[in-house]
Amino acid sequence: MHFCIFVAYPAMPDGAAKDFWTPIISELALIRIPLLLVLSGMLVSGYVRDGWRNAKTRSRVRSTAYIYLIWVLVYAVLSKIFPEGMPYQIIGLPDMFSQLYQPDTPLWFIFALTLYTAVFATMSRLSPALVLTAVAAFSLWSATIPGDRGANFWYHILTYGIYFGIGVYGRSLLAWLASPSRWWATGALLVVGVVLRSAVLATPMPWALASALQEVTSTFLVLGVIGVIVVWCQAGWFTRSASRLGTRTLPIYVLHLPMIWLILVIDRRLPLANLSGAWAWPIAGTIVVIAGCLVAEWAIRRAHLGYLFDPPSWVGQPRWVTVKTSRAEEVARSGPRVGSETVVLRHRMIDPRGAAKRVHASCSSDVGARSG
Repeated sequence: MHFCIFVAYPAMPDGAAKDFWTPIISELALIRIPLLLVLSGMLVSGYVRDGWRNAKTRSRVRSTAYIYLIWVLVYAVLSKIFPEGMPYQIIGLPDMFSQLYQPDTPLWFIFALTLYTAVFATMSRLSPALVLTAVAAFSLWSATIPGDRGANFWYHILTYGIYFGIGVYGRSLLAWLASPSRWWATGALLVVGVVLRSAVLATPMPWALASALQEVTSTFLVLGVIGVIVVWCQAGWFTRSASRLGTRTLPIYVLHLPMIWLILVIDRRLPLANLSGAWAWPIAGTIVVIAGCLVAEWAIRRAHLGYLFDPPSWVGQPRWVTVKTSRAEEVARSGPRVGSETVVLRHRMIDPRGAAKRVHASCSSDVGARSG
């Protein structure tokens, strides 16, 4: 969608190709961020619902904030290298520091994830029904606030919180839907979403009401799309290719805008759309952007700059966590127990790329000689 907006559309003449891609991009805009937030909420649900007492929650907030800050700095540096006029450039120190409270680049999504994780962790002791009701009401209200949603991403942050909440608190429902045998539920959700979408487009109504109904429509469509994705994943070839790409989500997300800048610079000298044609340019260009992101990630890691993607240990999970517990049942399994025993477990955390590290355990006890 970003490639079409910034590259393909400006170079695409009015005609059949543009008429074909316009509704596709419009509908993609309706569900892409809600879908990403629902899935993001599912991934962190286990520890966000534990609140701040869970070390993983604190680590996730720190590491996501780190990624946001480091890439704001990268964008600011790259903005000095590329010519002015590129979309979402960060020009000058005032603009860079304003990103701390007024995000206005695609990095706003990472800013939002940091905020959502912190807010939902803070509300973890409240009833899930109460939290979802309150967040849904707030989202619907914020959807009706007039303003330029293209320029002020705070509108998105306020409105889209409900989707992260659905992922956090609706994980069991989503897991129930995520089965090919429940195709009827997926189909029903998609039908309701399409009908609501058609009604909103076809019925004259106040803008505020249409905006609120659009969020309701997005909810049905997103839940239905998750079911469709599950069906797609039954195909082995799709699962293999998609999982390889899925592990590179962060590099693609943070690098796709600089790649678009690079294509815009090249396109000024060599009209790239002529190489694939107006019909295929959105797809071909998106493939070029993704491939460029993957190559750039490889080069960045080879240059020992992997900390741009993987927060250092002092930011993310602590390198070692020591847990001391009294474990009478552990002793009972091994024989009679005399005195007390303290088991010290020293766990090495999983690194940011998901590679499992070794787990070391050491035990100290004051079990007497009679323990057998």
